[in-house]
Amino acid sequence: MRQEVLVPWYGMTLATTLNSCSQSSGVAWILPEVDGREFQFEVLSLSGGSHLAVVLESDSDSATLDVKHSKGDQTGTFHVGPHQDLEIDLPPKSPRLAWSIHLYPRALLTLPPNIEVYDMTLELDSKVEGMRNLTIGTGGVVYLRPYSNLTEELVDTISFDNINIRGGGRLVIEGDRQGLNLVGSTIHLESGGILEADHVTITADDIIIAESAILDLTAQVLIKAAMGAVCYSMSQD
Repeated sequence: MRQEVLVPWYGMTLATTLNSCSQSSGVAWILPEVDGREFQFEVLSLSGGSHLAVVLESDSDSATLDVKHSKGDQTGTFHVGPHQDLEIDLPPKSPRLAWSIHLYPRALLTLPPNIEVYDMTLELDSKVEGMRNLTIGTGGVVYLRPYSNLTEELVDTISFDNINIRGGGRLVIEGDRQGLNLVGSTIHLESGGILEADHVTITADDIIIAESAILDLTAQVLIKAAMGAVCYSMSQD
């Protein structure tokens, strides 16, 4: 079954195409309250390929969402639109996300320092705060792109402590024409992990690439290891 859903965001539309074969999919919108646009969820559960988004009435509106506990089967998606702030709390001993997140330009996502992404997708087209250590495991895909902040100033540098891409995990860094700088301590690409980069400069103290890992550098990529472990440069017209 194919269903197209249009979510209005002050003049823009979010087109979401849902394909469900053996399981049903649901779409829900959080509507603004009369007395404010701050939402707190003790538990937020998304499953069965469901999608959730917040509707704002105009470009002067904003919304803040705080999720204390997230649950799901890794098939749901939360859409964080422009001028929306989403904060997610995760227990330190279980830092794995329960649903995918699509972060749109001029939005804000606040996460704990340690995050694990398995069997889901994070599309990060705007600012992420708090996250310092990212682990991408089987079925997990993370997209990093340059973004514009609330003042429309282009942000082209993303900092981190450690990025670990395990077997079956995939990190895609898309610098577009303006380029993107990724600066941190350690990048570990384990066997079976995939790192794709385009118009990116990656600077880290240690860059570890295991046998059978896939490093796909398509155009104008510079990788620099401060400790001298790896230094790889590629430029393709």
